[in-house]
Amino acid sequence: MAKVSASLFAAFCLLVGLTSAAIAVTLTDDAAVELYVESGIHHSARSVAFSTDGRYIAASSLDRTIKIWDVATGRELATIPNDSMARSIAFLPRGTALAAANEDGAVAIWDFATLKRGPRFQCSSNDTSTIAVSADGNQLICADPLTKVIHRWDLRSREQLADQDLPATAGDVGLFVLDADHAVLFDDQKATIFELPSFTPQMTVPMPSVADAAFAASYKANKLALAASFDSINLYHSTSSKMDEAPLVLSAAGVHAISFSPDGNTIAYASEGGDIVFLSTSDGKETGRLSSFSNRIENAGVDVAGSLLSVHLWYDVHVNFDLHSGALSDSQIALTYDNGGEFSSVGEIGGRRFIVQNRSDYLQLEAEDGTSICTIVVLDKIGKFVIVAPDGRFDTNMDLSDVRGVHWIFDRDLLKPVPLEILMRDYYTPKLLNRLLSAQVMPSLPRLSELNRVQPKVDISKVSLDASTGLAEVTVVGREGSDPSQTNHKTKTGIYDVRLFRNGQLVGEWPEPQSIATQPPDQTAWRNTSRFVIPDGADEASHTFAVGLPSTSAGKKVLFTAYAFNEDRVKSPTATRTVEPTALPSIATRRAYVIAVGVNSYKAPGLQLTYAVSDASSITKVLQGLNGFEVVPVLLTTDIGRNVDGKDVPAIDHARKEDIRDVLALLAGKGEENRQRLRDTIGSVADKLSKVTPDDLVVLTFSGHGYTEQGSFFILPSDSGDDLSDHAAMISSEELTAWLRNVDAGEMVMIIDACHSAAGVPEGFKPGPMGDRGLGQLAYDKRMRILAATQADDVAIESGELGQGLLTYALVKEGLSKETDGSLAADTDKDGAVSLKEWLTYAQLRVPHLYEDIVSGKVQKTRDSNPNPALLQDTERHAQTPVLFDFGNQGGPVISRP
Repeated sequence: MAKVSASLFAAFCLLVGLTSAAIAVTLTDDAAVELYVESGIHHSARSVAFSTDGRYIAASSLDRTIKIWDVATGRELATIPNDSMARSIAFLPRGTALAAANEDGAVAIWDFATLKRGPRFQCSSNDTSTIAVSADGNQLICADPLTKVIHRWDLRSREQLADQDLPATAGDVGLFVLDADHAVLFDDQKATIFELPSFTPQMTVPMPSVADAAFAASYKANKLALAASFDSINLYHSTSSKMDEAPLVLSAAGVHAISFSPDGNTIAYASEGGDIVFLSTSDGKETGRLSSFSNRIENAGVDVAGSLLSVHLWYDVHVNFDLHSGALSDSQIALTYDNGGEFSSVGEIGGRRFIVQNRSDYLQLEAEDGTSICTIVVLDKIGKFVIVAPDGRFDTNMDLSDVRGVHWIFDRDLLKPVPLEILMRDYYTPKLLNRLLSAQVMPSLPRLSELNRVQPKVDISKVSLDASTGLAEVTVVGREGSDPSQTNHKTKTGIYDVRLFRNGQLVGEWPEPQSIATQPPDQTAWRNTSRFVIPDGADEASHTFAVGLPSTSAGKKVLFTAYAFNEDRVKSPTATRTVEPTALPSIATRRAYVIAVGVNSYKAPGLQLTYAVSDASSITKVLQGLNGFEVVPVLLTTDIGRNVDGKDVPAIDHARKEDIRDVLALLAGKGEENRQRLRDTIGSVADKLSKVTPDDLVVLTFSGHGYTEQGSFFILPSDSGDDLSDHAAMISSEELTAWLRNVDAGEMVMIIDACHSAAGVPEGFKPGPMGDRGLGQLAYDKRMRILAATQADDVAIESGELGQGLLTYALVKEGLSKETDGSLAADTDKDGAVSLKEWLTYAQLRVPHLYEDIVSGKVQKTRDSNPNPALLQDTERHAQTPVLFDFGNQGGPVISRP
């Protein structure tokens, strides 16, 4: 367990004797907020019990803690730091308390909502006692096999009642287990079930072994379960002495204890591996699992080069953090038990020294004066991490659309876990580790008390499949949120911007954005245009989306997810629904639409370029090699008439704003009225443009001028004019986002070879479900790849020697050229093919080296030639450095083979 706590943290720890990680933070308004890490049981769960209402389940473990989970959500809620290992646990029937029979023979009562310990009773002098609550809920009973008695306490008065002796017929007791008003005695390779308090025998069951036997009964459901081995559970559908049927044998693994849910439909068992496993009593199939996320740290240190933080975890697991990117590294360097002397507990970034402190359950990075820089929690069994700053900012490599294993606690209410996405918009900080270590100044945080934290509700109520068309009709239901317990008086919210995803890719948004702004809307405008309207008098509203399915989905599971936002853009819980199409229409071939825009000629003389058209033509030629696709090249270029290689090239003007817009509209299944105009412009290729499907690929490239002003990015089509203040004539990143929103291709790539192109994904962009309208958000939501030629404040350059822009040259000439070994340069994994991911990544890494060659004079350069300082800055400051935003699925389609 890890907690991020406010000012009362120290007193809290003293009160409960907290043994797990606790991480103090100071929020902007001193709100009582904690970050709880659902680490699970480190190793070997030893007892398990359901609460009487079935809402909670608890389990103890060898590490002397008791964990509490919410059964419905699977979220771990609390960790009780018990005095010793609990051999048997039972929930008390009223309130939030449970009892634990410990190894020292004592029985402790805990309030798991506050982690406060109540009274203690002594049951036995050894570690074999078991406890239960009587069926009427009035008595706590504890069996002591050593003295052969059952101790009883009145739960209302806390007074001890008269003991009950075992009957003389019981003989030598091997193991004694209690369950409500029954007792089970294991001896002489049999199990005898007695009714309490009369000790009337109910049934006897042969047992091959009693050394590690476990017992549970559900008398309301007339079921009984016995586990006499680690690998199976015998389920009997009767608790009477008349048993004429063989038990249902349930497969299990490492069983230590078992418990029935209150309705008798589920058995939970505590496993040696630490998991709590749910089995259906109807067929024995596993229906759920509460996994263990062991995070104990053996050692940690900084490598010799000072660039990696290497962490050695329990069970010889190793992870490395790249101190410059803040992400996990794939470096093969590993800190082990034997080489710890080669790593240092002191590191340095940007002249700032830091010290690595191992706190067993987490790492603390401290400044030289002892102040905390950040805390790192590693969940090694799922390969995930959480980095928390003292002010509550956090970073994680988990999917922020559905975070598991971590949640917030507000006002110490352990039983109301708050998803991480509640504070995601302001507190989530990518690359936080490096930013903290290098002491970067970060934006101030808003007051948490002013945030509406109420989440709206979203559900996917229905999915209807049409096998003949390959379409799914997905109905999403939205409900407004209400939580009267919120202390900031913001207790209600409407529902906004419902989004639907197919296998993680955005396929629908409601209401659809109606206007295209040149700048992102403010909060009020966003609310006005994004409200999911619920009719007066109704509790909910719904919208049905028509969603295409990939032809390859037949016989495979398709996951639909949906979420929305509240009035402050706090994300709702994610709704999920899985379908498995049995048949879908086959397709003759997949299409790859390659839209290549190149603008050499602008109205303003100072904006003329030389090689943008060549760049666009080169892209369309190399992408003819896309494997498995019918390639539809759409060349949209503008150039003045000129003589090239002794041949006259006529003037063309096909890269106007309306040309780009109308091509993308047809791919989105819209704009049919403009097809004839496109025929007149680009010819018969216009007839090949149709609504794309999830089987298709769309590549959009732009070579020309880019422009940024006050945080907004624009690309300049040929008709953008000569007045840079006329933004309406340009194409803003918001407009481009709107045009691409309904293009439902399975794979999407955008390459922007223009000045300031990384500004298309603005500085501070956070890859997560933020509900924004920009290009970065669209790329994240659509699992899209965007390669920008330059950083936001830099320019792209052309080279007369290369005859291209640097980015395009790296892509089409170098990346797909043969190496001495016969492989292609961009084939980094040497599998004989270049994937989209490899191709784009190669150019990203190669361009800075090409740039250095030009600056050093090795090759001739022609600047991105506008002398206007708003468009051209000093190219000698640092190398042209492309930026790749990669949210694609794995490697993507294959571009070429040698």
